[in-house]
Amino acid sequence: MKETPHPQLLPREEMQRQMQEVFRPQLELLEELVNYGSNLIPRAYSDAKTDTADVVVIHNFLKQAVVLMDGIHIAATQGSVINGLILLRSLFEIKLCLEWILKKDTAYRGELFYVWQIRHKRKACLRHIPGTPEYSRFHEAAKAEPALQGISDRLPYSLGELKDQVRKYDEALASEKWKSINGKFESAANGRSKHDWYSPEVGNLREMSKEIGKEAQYVIFFAHYSNLTHGLALEKNIWIGKEGAQSTSIRTIVGADELLMNTFNFSHEVFEKIIRHYRPGELVNLRRKYFEEWRERKLGTPTLNTDENGIVKITTPKVPPLPPEALDTERYLYI
Repeated sequence: MKETPHPQLLPREEMQRQMQEVFRPQLELLEELVNYGSNLIPRAYSDAKTDTADVVVIHNFLKQAVVLMDGIHIAATQGSVINGLILLRSLFEIKLCLEWILKKDTAYRGELFYVWQIRHKRKACLRHIPGTPEYSRFHEAAKAEPALQGISDRLPYSLGELKDQVRKYDEALASEKWKSINGKFESAANGRSKHDWYSPEVGNLREMSKEIGKEAQYVIFFAHYSNLTHGLALEKNIWIGKEGAQSTSIRTIVGADELLMNTFNFSHEVFEKIIRHYRPGELVNLRRKYFEEWRERKLGTPTLNTDENGIVKITTPKVPPLPPEALDTERYLYI
């Protein structure tokens, strides 16, 4: 017998309908932002120097930001707000990384990421080569997990191919281009339990956000959305009413205003940083597009407030008039 969804916990069609009814202009705006980002990727790369950092910034971080915007649009359209907020946490992290790379020493910071990638892939290969410390540690840990038994024998690569790949990684890391950065990773790894791509320069994302002047954003957003990601946001999952605790709906429009507004803000910041670095002459076009096409729908995002009985009240804000000097003043980009 085919399972049907629980009518209260998983009201798919009803949440889709409510999202369209309440947030149609904002969902359309979000789709337009995704479209804009998809076109910005090749446009920015056409003006890049095409060095390692440009590939990392544009084809990894900018593209991943657009992927996440697209995922948020899909989730929001389906009334899956919690999933959208989890994706928003990743978008915020990508935004921090982009700003940090572009703030200074862009070529070096892009190369940090690239070398980390080589080291990461090298370690993944070594886990399946007998006689290496990585193999011993991985397979000792895998003894307690039946699904991982014999995993090295099921890889689509021969032992010889894995060794050849490690040899290529070793040659790259020992080359004149990468050996200095690789040495910084070796030093940074000593005594650290966590080893991220930025670890030679900053110890964690909070340090990174502080360096770019966004520590307050980190404090407000990162912990909040990390709790959602890791199942620690109890208030999002239960409702305490007269009859005691009960699960909240898996699909809901509650929180959609927060999801949409922060997605708009983070997306605009990503676009502005990329354009400022690669196509500064286009900043005025971005502002004009924001004022003429995006601003009213963004600032007109309805707000949702839930009262003590669980009833959601919808308020549509009045969009303030635009100051006449806004187009020529950078601080007006997001108002």
